[in-house]
Amino acid sequence: MNKIQKRILITYGVLLILFGVILVPFKLVYGPEHMIFDVKYAPLWSLVDQSNSVNGFNPMYELQTSRLVYTIFILTLLGSIILLLTSNGKLKES
Repeated sequence: MNKIQKRILITYGVLLILFGVILVPFKLVYGPEHMIFDVKYAPLWSLVDQSNSVNGFNPMYELQTSRLVYTIFILTLLGSIILLLTSNGKLKES
């Protein structure tokens, strides 16, 4: 594995941590009907915000798993395509 491929894998790992843990898509919902108050990217560990109250209800973050899966899939697809393009088509036999 050459230096370019190592840098691509490190960049892929950093992007996965960034978009898989730190900037995760959430819906801020409140109330018994789960009314959507806000849609934003927030850290994974901020699931409940006890400090605010919307109409007497504590807002909760709901993870948008479909957007998260699509984002990780697109990152993986782009990373694998770039990694294959930089491999120069040489297969090494062990």
